[in-house]
Amino acid sequence: MVSAAQAGYGKAKLSRAQLRVADRDWMQMTKGLFADRVAVVTGSTQGVGAEVARMFAREGGAGVLICGRNSANGEAVAAEVAALGAKAHFVAADLCDLGQVREIVPTALRVFGRVDHLVNSAAITDRGNILDTSPELYQQTLDLNLR
Repeated sequence: MVSAAQAGYGKAKLSRAQLRVADRDWMQMTKGLFADRVAVVTGSTQGVGAEVARMFAREGGAGVLICGRNSANGEAVAAEVAALGAKAHFVAADLCDLGQVREIVPTALRVFGRVDHLVNSAAITDRGNILDTSPELYQQTLDLNLR
């Protein structure tokens, strides 16, 4: 048994297994919250989703799949993420189109080899109330915001 004092943890005694866990946790903290992880972030071409993608890279993420409808924005966010040190790949996808949705994760697996995190940030925010919202807008909102 190694003392915690020897390891810098005060006077408590820690087993070697506990020290390994502490070392792993310390390495994780110093490398960043998402060290060596891969994320798919939908709606990451602007707003909250784009900031989530950038934050993921700043926190040590290994890869981020940028996903959204706006190609120019998506490529720009991917470049920002790459500049922060994470591998980045953009996929143009409209989440209202189920065929496009079904290509997102397989693309991430091809590019990165795995997916550790999924952030669903895509949404539409068209406004309306029960009297003036069309059934089509209602359905589009559900289709996008709940996928």
